[in-house]
This record gives sequence, C-alpha cells and structure tokens, in this order.
Amino acid sequence: MKKHAVGRMLRIAYVNAFFLTVCLLLSIFLLYTWYDFKLRIRKKMFDRSLFVRLTDHPFFYEVFHKISVFPLFSDIYKYIPHLSGRVLQAGCGTGYFNAYVKRTYKSDIPELYNLDVNQRYLEYGVKKRRFDRFVRASIASTPFEDAFFDVILFPRSLHHIQKLKAAFHECCRILKPNGRVVIFDPIRHRRKNIERDYTAMNSYIDGVIHYYTERGLVDLVRSKMPDNMRVVEVSTVDPIIAINHNVFLSNRDCVLILEKHQASSGEQ
Repeated sequence: MKKHAVGRMLRIAYVNAFFLTVCLLLSIFLLYTWYDFKLRIRKKMFDRSLFVRLTDHPFFYEVFHKISVFPLFSDIYKYIPHLSGRVLQAGCGTGYFNAYVKRTYKSDIPELYNLDVNQRYLEYGVKKRRFDRFVRASIASTPFEDAFFDVILFPRSLHHIQKLKAAFHECCRILKPNGRVVIFDPIRHRRKNIERDYTAMNSYIDGVIHYYTERGLVDLVRSKMPDNMRVVEVSTVDPIIAINHNVFLSNRDCVLILEKHQASSGEQ
C-alpha cells in the first residue's frame, strides 16, 4: 500500500514538473493572452480569449490537448467502458479517441460516427486517417434518423455543450431503445476550489463551459435529460495528467452513463 502511495506521489510530482516547465516556457504568451482576455471580457462578458481562439486551429488544438493529457495522451480514454455497435462520438475533435480505438480494440470494434461543429478538426482527422465517417453539426440538432445509434459518447466534451436540454432530447431521439449515453468529463475535486457544485463560466483556457463537481454534473444532467432516460452508473476516476494534477487545479474525471428506456403503456 505504501509503495503504491509513493509511486502515485512521484507520478504527480513528475506531472507537476512538466506542467510548470511548460508554463515557464510559455509565460510571456500566457501572460499576454490572459491580460488580453481580461480586457475583452470587460467589454463583452462571453468574448473568447486568444488562447481559445487559437485552439480553433487543429494544430494548436492538438498541441494544447497533448499538454493537458500528458503523459497519458490518447490513453486517457482507457477509462471509458468498452463500446460496441453503432457509436456516435459527440465532440470528436481531431479524432484522438478514434486513434485509441484503432490501437487498443482487438475485437468487437465499434462502428464509429464522428460529430463536431469545427470543420477544420474534422478535415484534420480525415487527413490523419483517424476516421472517415463524420458530420459537421451540433449534437442538439443532427441529421441522423430515429433510433440509429447503440451508444452516444461525449469524450471530455460535455462541459462545452451549451444547449444541454436540446442535446439530450436529440440523443434520446437517435438512440435505439435501451441505448446508452456515455459521458466522460472532467470534474472539480477539491471542494475549497469551487463555491458551488455547478456554475457556468467563461474560462480563459476553455471558453464558455460548465464547471461542476460530480454531484453538480449528475444533478445538471438529470435536470436536462428527458423522462425516458435514466442514470444507470456514476463513477469517478483519477487519471494523473497535467490538467488534473498541477499547482493550480485538482481535478478528476467522471464516467456517467445514461440509458434510454421504453415508456410503459401506463406512461404513454
């Protein structure tokens, strides 16, 4: 037990050293973009920082993504339960989860469809041969037919979805009966760092996001999902990555699974 605890402390120290080194190397850039962001939100509360605008480009998106999930990189997705059948990835980015599936799934490989609002991310994912089935659309309004998917996955993307009620109703429409929504999303861990279990905020790093603890995430999802969906599993995992363990933050990740059920004759 002590050996495990020491190993964990060493891994966290290693990740912290990496994160601080990156911050020092980028200090001038980070200070400038932070100052610019503060000036912008005085005029327009939900204006986006230069940092966020840069990540609209797939090259910078990949660089910042790799920094944030160092040292796991695509292995961050090992915490997602094995998926099978026809799966929609909502917020696929440039296809990191696809790369993980190609590298690690040996059997029962899912039929992955990929959805994002950023056309350049999708084109980059195709260029890298991470996927070929993709749609540029919001998860709140998709072109898919009713009861088309077995699973809908939000791979660390739900905190970016602003129209959650519309998104969950759309998920319910395109899911098969007994189909599942799998949410894998970062959550706040140290209660002293957050005054409430849930709030919406304009983040210098992430843009306009949902900001929650595990309880805040579960309560938010329950308040937005339709009546014929239910929460069937909630668990918290602790990947030791730069964005979760550093001198500024202490985060975890939550795996939250919803299931679509058929309404009984009495409920119809």
